[in-house]
Amino acid sequence: MVMCLILAVSCAFAESDTADAVTSATSKRPMSEVTTFTDTAPSALSDNAKLTADLKRVFDRQYTAAKLHKQLAYATAALVLATDIEGTYHFLNMEKLGHQFRDSVRTATNSRRSARNPAIQAIGIKQAWLASESQLLRALHGALISSSIAAYTATATMELTAGRLAKDPEGIRMAQLHRNIFYVHAALMACNIALGYAESHALSQGNHNQAVGFGITHLIIGYSLPVIMIGSGMVFHAQPGR
Repeated sequence: MVMCLILAVSCAFAESDTADAVTSATSKRPMSEVTTFTDTAPSALSDNAKLTADLKRVFDRQYTAAKLHKQLAYATAALVLATDIEGTYHFLNMEKLGHQFRDSVRTATNSRRSARNPAIQAIGIKQAWLASESQLLRALHGALISSSIAAYTATATMELTAGRLAKDPEGIRMAQLHRNIFYVHAALMACNIALGYAESHALSQGNHNQAVGFGITHLIIGYSLPVIMIGSGMVFHAQPGR
């Protein structure tokens, strides 16, 4: 019985010494070294939430830019089409004025040959070009062209600087195709502006053949531009799953 009591007391003292040793060792460690799961978990969750919020902001910004680009592209195509229609009316109106002058010469001289004389034609074209109605239509055409160029530059800048939303191979391929078509209609836009200046010079000089040639080419390219612009946006609707 005595031996049992001695063993029990010994075990109690041993447990007490062990607990004291653990407490002493722990109390000697700096608090900065004592970390638990509850200390690190909130920090990790906070970093993940911040990263998610940043990615959402980037996506929302890109999505808004893409939506605005689409709306502005339609507005640009509409402006270009309006410019084409007004330019066609301007071209046909000058043709009408020139033919009226030709008919008046034919009536006065009673000769078709004199009315088709290049010098007589040049006079008629210059008069049609300098007519107040023609100059008013020319000013309106210039205003529409300026508006079209401003809208075109804005939407083109957005397309070139905005990030791509699509990350899958098919989406990237469609985006690249859209960009390549943009290069085509951008080149045509620059070419058509140059043709417009060339046509104006031919009209001011009274050169009939050049005015007609430049004018018809100018109209064909002009009407093709909005078709190509809208078509470049349609490539995304042709993508499977969209």
